[in-house]
Amino acid sequence: MNIDQLRMAAGKSLKGNWGLAIGSLMLTGIIYTGVHYLCLFIFSFSTVLRILFTLLLVFPLYVGLFFLFLEIARGKKIDIGHLFIGYRHYFRIILTGILMILLIGLWSLLFIVPGVIKCFSYSQTFYYLLDEPDLSPLQAIKKSTESMQGSIWLLCRLSLITYGIWFLIPLIFYFGGLIALSHQSGYLYASSVDQQLFFMSLLILILGSIVQLVLYLLLFPRFLTALAHFHLETAQIPVREPAPSTD
Repeated sequence: MNIDQLRMAAGKSLKGNWGLAIGSLMLTGIIYTGVHYLCLFIFSFSTVLRILFTLLLVFPLYVGLFFLFLEIARGKKIDIGHLFIGYRHYFRIILTGILMILLIGLWSLLFIVPGVIKCFSYSQTFYYLLDEPDLSPLQAIKKSTESMQGSIWLLCRLSLITYGIWFLIPLIFYFGGLIALSHQSGYLYASSVDQQLFFMSLLILILGSIVQLVLYLLLFPRFLTALAHFHLETAQIPVREPAPSTD
């Protein structure tokens, strides 16, 4: 498959599933935010502990998110409960994540490029880990590496396009807001012109955040579903045609 074919396959799979896809992304974001602020409150004395416990609590949730979109790509009827499937395999997922970090870190010691390449090589690991419960973490990593041979550049381009659009378009608004802020002398004792510039810059920055959120909800369901189709293609797993939507 090429990028256009992956996008088309993703769009086809998402028919009748957009509500679930967007809802799962929003719920994941809400849970992450809640866990982040909870850890910020509990571990306010240590940044390292705060980051560590946040990852330990939410990482399986993100693995479940990817698996939910894999099931969508397969044409299966699923519900929001699939989002939490990662917690059923909590220790395997955490162990696998630690091994991947160690291996990528070792490759990165040679040079940054080998580390980046290994990130893409290991990208299919958690799909295999949840799909085949008998696999050990190292076996799942090995299967991911083998399946990614010759496909790394395709996944790299798909990721760059999606993240590029999501990042660069709102960046225009952020730069515009910051430039407007830089041209006013201050808000507390400012002139009416300065106050107008301040509120205009604030409005532009808020608009940039709204644009980024909308792009996230529009781009990432298709992106995650395209990633799932990419996995099915590289793993040579047949895709079942989705049932006709009744919406």
